[in-house]
Amino acid sequence: MSIALFPRPPFGATPQNFPLSSDGIVKPEWIALLADHPDRFMIGNDPFYAAPHMAGMRPPLSAMSRRLVNALPAAIAAAVAHANAVRVYRLPAV
Repeated sequence: MSIALFPRPPFGATPQNFPLSSDGIVKPEWIALLADHPDRFMIGNDPFYAAPHMAGMRPPLSAMSRRLVNALPAAIAAAVAHANAVRVYRLPAV
C-alpha cells in the first residue's frame, strides 16, 4: 500500500494530498494506512498560525479533521486524535 504524493507545488501553492475525496468521503487508502500504522499519526489542526489566504478555513478544516477521525475504528481514532500526542510529547494523561 502506498499513498501517492503529488509533485512539489509551485512556490506559495498548497500541496493537495487530502485524505477526503472531493465529495467529503474519507478515502479507503487513508483508513487502511492509519489502521496499519496507528502509532505513527496525529491528526489535528492549528489555524491560529494559518497563512493569510486560509484565515476563514477554521470551520472547514476542523470539520474535515472530525470527519476523518469519525471514520476510523474507535481505538485508532483515539490513538491518532489524542493518545499518540500524549505519548510523543509526554503530556500528562487526562
